[in-house]
Amino acid sequence: MRVLFLMVFSFSAYASEYITFQEVDNLIDELRLGEAERLIDKTSVQPPEKAYLRGKLDFYRGRYKEAFENFSLLKDRDYVANCAINAYNLTSKFKRYETAHFVFLYPDEKEEVYLEYLAEGLETGLKILAPVFGYESKEKIRIELLSQQSDLEKLTTLPLEAIEKTNTIAVTKFNKIMMSSPRTQIEGYDYVNTAVHELIHFMISAVTYERTPVWIHEALARYFDHYAPGRLPDLRPDTLSLLKNRYEKKNLVTFEQIHPSMALLPSQEDTAVAFAEVFLVSEYLYKKNGAGFVKSLLSMLRDKKDIDYIFEKLGFDSFKGFENEFFRYLAKRIQKSQAGEHLYYETAPKNGKKKEYLGDAVAMKYVKLGDLLFLENLYEAAYIEYDKASKSGPVNPHIENRKAFALINAKRFKEASEILERIKDVYPDYYSTFVNLSRAYLALKDYQKAIDTLERAVRINPFDREVHLMFLSIFTEQGNQYEADKVKRKLEILGRKN
Repeated sequence: MRVLFLMVFSFSAYASEYITFQEVDNLIDELRLGEAERLIDKTSVQPPEKAYLRGKLDFYRGRYKEAFENFSLLKDRDYVANCAINAYNLTSKFKRYETAHFVFLYPDEKEEVYLEYLAEGLETGLKILAPVFGYESKEKIRIELLSQQSDLEKLTTLPLEAIEKTNTIAVTKFNKIMMSSPRTQIEGYDYVNTAVHELIHFMISAVTYERTPVWIHEALARYFDHYAPGRLPDLRPDTLSLLKNRYEKKNLVTFEQIHPSMALLPSQEDTAVAFAEVFLVSEYLYKKNGAGFVKSLLSMLRDKKDIDYIFEKLGFDSFKGFENEFFRYLAKRIQKSQAGEHLYYETAPKNGKKKEYLGDAVAMKYVKLGDLLFLENLYEAAYIEYDKASKSGPVNPHIENRKAFALINAKRFKEASEILERIKDVYPDYYSTFVNLSRAYLALKDYQKAIDTLERAVRINPFDREVHLMFLSIFTEQGNQYEADKVKRKLEILGRKN
């Protein structure tokens, strides 16, 4: 198709009839929007077809009003037209915020509480990752923040049932990133990391003209969303434990099952298993070939190279050979993991609360006794019981935070901080760890460490007033009026009714 397109482009000045509807439509699908825009007026299609092409191009460019007007001329509308019309209706009154490389559209001022953190995280992520993926930023990337998770159904091709079943919170499609607000989750979610994950999907799509299999998309995004030079990412121990359980039951998720979307897998657990598998794919390729494998892989995908050819170039005798070697690597990688229950895999919330896994029957006995003692304000005694639970099995963030919180209430702040420091990077998205660490460091008057941990907390749940009040306390104590005023503005926003 690429050779044909070049031939058409070369002769287009002399024979516009050679440029067909399908060729321009394909260019839009491949995100080659500049080429499509140059050729769209040279097509010989009828007005309804041209209106469709214009509407689709406007939609992908983020010109929703123009897309709406063009698609309104059509009697029959496909999913692209429907998504475009929904996008116009949903975002027409959204607010707008721009940075050097991103445009953010958001529904109301509530989202302004975390915009600076999201923008900073994306700009940093782009700076680090664009060279790894060979991406050159030509236009600002659109980020749409949604007040309801269900809005993803209106803006994508995903059914609501799949969104709810797998708890899908973000999607990259139609040349943009769509994310539900952290307020759609009980305790928020790591929206900065999620945004960087989606940014990687965006870059892969752009670099390869949308020619990357979904499992490779997810392998690269899941591994590199925590990547930083000199610090390689790792799987959480509970995720590795879940993977081991499923491996031993011969119930892994195949690469084929991941297509066409992670969001269409049967359950959140299947999604967690699939993410763990593809994470290890990138880890394995990185260890074998270094970070340079990414650009090499993407360039071959862009050029439509055969899958066996691609994996031969990456050092395997064929794709099947890669699969065989990879699953041997996976089996070895999970050997040291305890094949216990997935400690921090959260099931569906009940009565507004997450279900916490607190260990086996022995651990549960100690935790329940600790909870009873804590309610009686017997914090030292509660800590002793939680500590027994902690020692009865693998490291559990729920139990470790109970231990730390008991110590904080007993005013043993340094010991509490030491417990939590040991797990903060093992479970980097566990919100309570960072709130409790902040409480401990604030009590110790170690303001820099308190700020660091508050920054981690606010990047998960920016709507918790306690976090902002701790910020305000520190900045007031330091005489930092500029930052204090910023925090007061956020507290004012949070205090308003929706």
